[in-house]
Amino acid sequence: DADAYLTPPRGVSASLGWHVDDVDVLLVMLCGEKRFRVAGSRLGSPTTIDLTMRTGDAIYIPALNFHTGGGDDLSDLARNNHSVLLSVAHRPLPAAAAAAATRHVTEWRTVRQALLARAPSAGWEWAGTLA
Repeated sequence: DADAYLTPPRGVSASLGWHVDDVDVLLVMLCGEKRFRVAGSRLGSPTTIDLTMRTGDAIYIPALNFHTGGGDDLSDLARNNHSVLLSVAHRPLPAAAAAAATRHVTEWRTVRQALLARAPSAGWEWAGTLA
């Protein structure tokens, strides 16, 4: 399954608050920015990821891990943030396949950063930041 979520400028995030999904989820920020936090699979688990996703960023959230998008306060609203987020849900991968996927993503990021570093600066704004 794939879903797209739009938060308009000065809009309030439609996040469900802290919750778990019964499938693995890949979140890809298509446009804008939004804060995401991910914790473990037990109630009260500490936050392991606290990140403001920006255009081009992605997060993989394993099934049954607590997570939330947007802020707990009006900070996103005050910053006039907007976002378009793609959420792709799929069945959990076996451990070996998940490790291989992580290696491939790391390799992709390295290659992407090298390509962007060599690209002309004018006209490549759509490619996002190197962070």
